Amino acid sequence: MLEKENIKRNKGKSKIMKKKKGTQLSIDSPNWLLIIIVLCFAAFIMVSPQVYLHSVILGNDIMFHFNRFYETYMQIKTGNFNFFQSLYSFQSSGRIITAFYGADFAYLQGLLLIILKSWFKYQLVSSFSCFFIAGASMFWLTYKCKVRTNIGLIIALLYMSSSAVSYYPIAQAFTGWGAALMPLLFVPAIEALKNKESPIRPLQLAIPVTLLLSTHLLSLVIGILAILPFYVIAFINTKNKLNMIFRLAESIGLTMLFSANTIIGFIDVYLSNKILSPSPISQMLSQSMSFSLEGNSWGNYGLVFTAIFFAVIIYFFLNWAKTSLTSKVIVIVGAFFMLLSSKLLPWNSIPHMFKFVSFFQFPQRFSVIAFVLLLLPFALILQESKLLKDVDKKYYILTLLCALFSIFNVYNLMYDQSWHWNTNDLTAAGNNKSSMIEKDPQKLREAFYNKDLNIALKAIHKGTPDYLPVQKNVESSDVLKQNPYELYTNQIINNNVHFNKTVTSDSKLRLTWTNNSNEESDIQLPIIIYNHSTVTLNGKKLTPNEIKTTQIGAAIVTSSPGKNTLVIGYKPFVLFKIAFPIKILSILSTIIYVIYKYKKNKNNRNIKITKD
Repeated sequence: MLEKENIKRNKGKSKIMKKKKGTQLSIDSPNWLLIIIVLCFAAFIMVSPQVYLHSVILGNDIMFHFNRFYETYMQIKTGNFNFFQSLYSFQSSGRIITAFYGADFAYLQGLLLIILKSWFKYQLVSSFSCFFIAGASMFWLTYKCKVRTNIGLIIALLYMSSSAVSYYPIAQAFTGWGAALMPLLFVPAIEALKNKESPIRPLQLAIPVTLLLSTHLLSLVIGILAILPFYVIAFINTKNKLNMIFRLAESIGLTMLFSANTIIGFIDVYLSNKILSPSPISQMLSQSMSFSLEGNSWGNYGLVFTAIFFAVIIYFFLNWAKTSLTSKVIVIVGAFFMLLSSKLLPWNSIPHMFKFVSFFQFPQRFSVIAFVLLLLPFALILQESKLLKDVDKKYYILTLLCALFSIFNVYNLMYDQSWHWNTNDLTAAGNNKSSMIEKDPQKLREAFYNKDLNIALKAIHKGTPDYLPVQKNVESSDVLKQNPYELYTNQIINNNVHFNKTVTSDSKLRLTWTNNSNEESDIQLPIIIYNHSTVTLNGKKLTPNEIKTTQIGAAIVTSSPGKNTLVIGYKPFVLFKIAFPIKILSILSTIIYVIYKYKKNKNNRNIKITKD
């Protein structure tokens, strides 16, 4: 089908198709301003409950991500940059988060906080941006697949209102940001199937991979699994196999250059420590997707998407003989991930057979691929409706109504979550109630409006043990059995009363405390130690191996009588020092090269036109 559309598009390239009244925009020259306005309007509708209720949605993961972004905000504000340690966030515990979790995106959010100056404004802008970028990236995918503008716009509206995207604004689940960028990954994947002579364009593949790597690693892993069949089939079909291998290597090389700080930082910490694995979900079946007649939600495809997905699958199998290879791959991969995300599989048993599956935690996460790859062929089905003649306008109008229904479904979900903000139970939108330090509802509201962003972080202390180092002779599974959430709460959050923490001029943490006894004694500090940590205790340098640690890496030192001082920093691989220069130079060089090629091609076209 995609090949057929290319033929139709190419035949008419010299002409701009006339608009059909009320049915279609231009195929070859989309009105980009109008598209942006429509996507912005749809995004605004979905976040509008927060605007007029003046609310902050305290979803499950909000404090984890707000701490991440506060860290980068303070580093930018003070100039005390530390890519590894948490100097200002996570109770100034020195734990490593940024190097593991979308560093570039985190610093971008920190810059946004510098501009917006309150959590309320930040959440509004962040949620709006997530919706808009999701719609824009999906529209770009449909545009690159030669889908007509009006149909592509409807598909973009459907995608940006899907649960894969909306659960960042609704519950701060960061897979929503991964979903917002995911369609971009399939532009080069589909191109690889269509272009048998040169399946891979290195820069076209490297950019979306870099964006996902810099935002949400797990989304990239899922995305790579999904595009793998595209490239395997492309490799089988191409005659230029060696060229494809070289271009793939070039793509990987570009990605490594563009993400040098992310990759080297991650490797530095991960290879030098035993990192606590994610907490397993005992009942994964309850975290998978259902098919129902309800609205789309985190665990439910809902009426609209259930109907669309099954209609697409049935349509393509009924027309299998005349379906192109590209369309077959798109539908099969999309249907496979739909199945993978659903309750149709025995998810409570699968982790016992394949332990690596527990890494994904929630089968719902696979649904993002189904949303992308089953909405795209749905657009092609609409496009084949004989240019939307009168008899087929019903399907177009019905699809538009489905998109509107999906948008207002998200509106209702956002309203339900926002409504809690003006009640006495502000945390009912998530699971933060047990982590509340500030119990007064009005003071809690004021904390998230305040320009002092740290007040809100002090109001809710949530113990999340992600990425903590465990002892070499201890298995992660043993620590997980001891409830690491409670361990972190007791050893770090509730253990800060007698300690004073400051940030040094060279971006290290200084911890001071007083031992009022006349004897030395061991004390557990609210500081996390890694194998590449630099430690100075009362003026004496110590190696991490000389310091005892708890199950989750909290330091245990000998406290001398009187005042004690511990300074902790982090010394990564030597290679990390050149990671940022490599990254910046690579990006700038690529931009210059792209501009040069664009101008050169433009000049060549002008010369050709002049000769003609």
